[in-house]
Amino acid sequence: MILGSGGDGPWEDRTADILDRHPNPFAVAGHLNAEHSVQRFQYPDYEGFDLLTVRRHDGEPRHPGWKALQAIKNRLAPDGTERFGYEFFPPQALVVDNYNLWHVWVFPIDHSPPIGLHPPHRVRV
Repeated sequence: MILGSGGDGPWEDRTADILDRHPNPFAVAGHLNAEHSVQRFQYPDYEGFDLLTVRRHDGEPRHPGWKALQAIKNRLAPDGTERFGYEFFPPQALVVDNYNLWHVWVFPIDHSPPIGLHPPHRVRV
């Protein structure tokens, strides 16, 4: 099933195929398009959060870019256009670098960050 065009092309729902090849009890969806494969995870300890893992099909260890990750979050996370997504940069001792894998944590719909370009009291989602 094609989900329609996002910022980087139409997305195909490949949940059954992806979960069969890479079983994970927390994986809830899998999609791909011409450029990326994305898996969505939900962990019981993080209620309301979604984790999107993004891989480039070309295998290059280059970051997909802000616009691509924003389009992926908007398209593939439930209510993605209304939710904040975060890409974390941990202390070096905690870095796990899989080269062609990026993580976007999508926070609950009512979460508003305490920092940003706009004062927190003005940020409404």
